[in-house]
Amino acid sequence: MKSIFFSIILIVMTSGCQPVSENATNGEKTSEGKLFFDYDAIDYYFNDINEHASHELYDNHNTSADDSIRTNVILGFTPTDMNDLAFIDKLETFGYSKSSINPSAFKEINDLFSERTPGDAMLSACIYIYRDILIFKKNGKVVGTAKICFACGDSQIKGTTAYTGMFGQNGDYERLAKIVRPKH
Repeated sequence: MKSIFFSIILIVMTSGCQPVSENATNGEKTSEGKLFFDYDAIDYYFNDINEHASHELYDNHNTSADDSIRTNVILGFTPTDMNDLAFIDKLETFGYSKSSINPSAFKEINDLFSERTPGDAMLSACIYIYRDILIFKKNGKVVGTAKICFACGDSQIKGTTAYTGMFGQNGDYERLAKIVRPKH
């Protein structure tokens, strides 16, 4: 009976262990899990819109098609999926400035944008303003998007089959901010 009990404990303890590559590349597992995106470039868009201007977006969201898209990008759920990417071409007209993330930061980006084991859930009670948008590309084609609200600690991540629900734990937003906004 004792040997069966110890065998069960041994099986349970080792069943969750998985070999992990220290040099995980996109699409492979990291120490936490599957990477969100297989990419070779990241475009970063930043909009320094203030709270007052974001409230005006609500008031004007039906003025034109572009105002509706702008409101849904900054405050809403655009993109809804990977077929909803027309907004990218309009980001700079919506007040976003564009830059590229240096490939030397990809290892840390991979660490942030990978599956996690569940931890304590974070809740916030603010109005999300997505000032930061990451567009992940592979061979010039968009493979994923991540809209970030650093003030609230919220994100909308599209284009992955990985579980993204644990993104933002354990200082992830602070680490990401240091990569994309080093001067702030």
